[in-house]
Amino acid sequence: CLITAVCHCAPPENKPAIDEVANCRTWFDDTISLCTPQVYLALGQISWKAIVKYAVEQSWYEGRQPKFAHGACVKLLNGSTLIGSYHPSQQNTFTGRLTEPMLDEVFRKIKRLLATKESTAGGSTGFDFGETAGRIPVTYKFHRRVSAGGSGHAPIFHLGWTLDQNLQPSTKQ
Repeated sequence: CLITAVCHCAPPENKPAIDEVANCRTWFDDTISLCTPQVYLALGQISWKAIVKYAVEQSWYEGRQPKFAHGACVKLLNGSTLIGSYHPSQQNTFTGRLTEPMLDEVFRKIKRLLATKESTAGGSTGFDFGETAGRIPVTYKFHRRVSAGGSGHAPIFHLGWTLDQNLQPSTKQ
């Protein structure tokens, strides 16, 4: 599993300026070049655009910029797939723009894609979808947050967490 960010700072109002993204670009490119994932999950439009830009530069994508949308899916010429999701920010989760079921469905789509790639390639994707070890290594957990101003879900990303085959949090860490 590999998790990276397009911008490595906390910009004002959570909206990185073009120059802030450009300043972090070399780290993003270097990180992406370290592995060859079969699925890229872009959390937010900024990530979507950065991955598409990288794919164009690597000759993995040709044509018009694909439109970002939650659940959007684009096949890349290197055999991988780009999937979009709204960014799991507090702004998006507290307002209901991104809900837990919506993010669950994106991860189910990724799981189906990986299983399909494994069966059509006749090889292994690196993920074991067997009865006892079917785990997806990059996972999330929504935590309920209650404050004086109301309640909502705050997505917390944990590298140590796994989800079982039904995309439920595992009790093992």
